[in-house]
Amino acid sequence: MVDNIDALTYIKRFHSSPKILELSELSNIEMQSLPDSWIDILSKGEDKRLDQALKYWGKFEYEFPKLIERLSTGLLSVNLIHHMHGFCLMYGILDNSRGRVFYYEARNPKEKEIKRSIHAEWSRLPIVFREFYEFHDGWYCLASDSMGPSPSKNIGYLTDGLISPSEIRQCDLLDESRCLKLFSNGAGANLCADFSKKDISYLLWAHDDDPMLNVDLWLIMDQWTFNGLDY
Repeated sequence: MVDNIDALTYIKRFHSSPKILELSELSNIEMQSLPDSWIDILSKGEDKRLDQALKYWGKFEYEFPKLIERLSTGLLSVNLIHHMHGFCLMYGILDNSRGRVFYYEARNPKEKEIKRSIHAEWSRLPIVFREFYEFHDGWYCLASDSMGPSPSKNIGYLTDGLISPSEIRQCDLLDESRCLKLFSNGAGANLCADFSKKDISYLLWAHDDDPMLNVDLWLIMDQWTFNGLDY
């Protein structure tokens, strides 16, 4: 279990005026703004809430095997919070080696902010990727906004202000203006989807190294997210 007072103190380091809420505190309109999966999870008592959350994660066991195994042994809490980004789901996960708690956040998938400029590309991303974003609009370390799938608002072309002009490199094998940044590891490396050809491929783009092409989307997403909980 996570003490809500300690958790709130931690959230205040990164968001102003945050709240940890129960469903009973919400108005009818606010309840309608939440996805059914969140209501299902949050309606359970603390002893069953974690199991219910893991059941929903289980739908992505093929894509996130290492992460889900980590959650199954270390998940301590799942709470509804509210701050400048609206309603979010906050996960508390035990750091097995140091006894501290990692806090990860998912934004409300009913309020995704997919940029108009990438609507066509979004529809071409794998179905299971888009299904995950119907469950969580990203899932990332609350402190760094990284080490997990990015919130939809932060997904865009590398050249759309997500990297500086000085970082754009001329590469015969890569057109950065057609690469969507999906995931940041918080240390200058990004997992991207390359839409420059008929078939989508995936690559690792780093500010200080040549891109690594044709990587496995889910292998990287799972491993990098797991790494964030295991450093």
